[in-house]
Amino acid sequence: MEKPAVFFQNAPSDLLADWGEEQFPRIDYLIDKENSAFGISRGILKVNIWCLDDGGILPEDIAPMVIQLLHGLIIKAGREISYLSWQKDYLHKDISGKSLFSSNRAGREPTGLGVTLTFSLQAIWLDQEETMLVTAANDWVKGHCKNLLVMGRDSITGALRLEPGQGLISWQQMPISAMKKQSYGYSWIEGELIGYLATNAGEGAAIGERLLADLSLSGEIVLKDGTPGLLQQVHLKPGREWCQITAAFRYGVIPQKETGPAYGMLDHIMLNEDEVNKE
Repeated sequence: MEKPAVFFQNAPSDLLADWGEEQFPRIDYLIDKENSAFGISRGILKVNIWCLDDGGILPEDIAPMVIQLLHGLIIKAGREISYLSWQKDYLHKDISGKSLFSSNRAGREPTGLGVTLTFSLQAIWLDQEETMLVTAANDWVKGHCKNLLVMGRDSITGALRLEPGQGLISWQQMPISAMKKQSYGYSWIEGELIGYLATNAGEGAAIGERLLADLSLSGEIVLKDGTPGLLQQVHLKPGREWCQITAAFRYGVIPQKETGPAYGMLDHIMLNEDEVNKE
């Protein structure tokens, strides 16, 4: 085929002439994920590596290279950006019959050997509308956390691998906000943000706790109109390389002025003095 033999779900039939003389090693992969209503998907990526037990390359020879390439990788594809983290692998032997392999060496049918690598997958939707609270949180991170990349602010194309001590954060606002207090000139609203923080393996808790401490110390973020978003509470759900930060803010919104009927209100009269004198 003259190209890397990597296929989604299933490889083509072994009987196809396009294979040429070599059909192995080869890889097939499967993605299984579930979407949520809050801008994030979770799932797994399974990568199957297939070889023959004919004394050549074995699956366990290839597996470390695949893990090194995919573990900790951030991939932007279409409307999503995904983070991969290696979880486990296991060996298995394929004995599905003679139809699987077309070659016959040393008078016997070679057996297929396989390794399945499992990666956890966290994906963030990129088409979520940025609210004024999300904008303020992004501005705050860019001003206070030099080690963090911000979704929607920093350019991410194709694939990205974080540097040691570096993280990538995306803020999403929960769809329900509550009015806590009505005062003269302001309506006080409480809104909740969820921050999804991706880091390198083993750095999630440390980077997440540092972000939590800096945000708690600041106590506020500044909205686009200059009004403060006062931090009410913040919580960190740490992980080895993937953290979730929940932060509630209270901020003031200036009520819109009431308008008159659709036909408008008269607010200016101009008289033509010449016409008045003639009368």
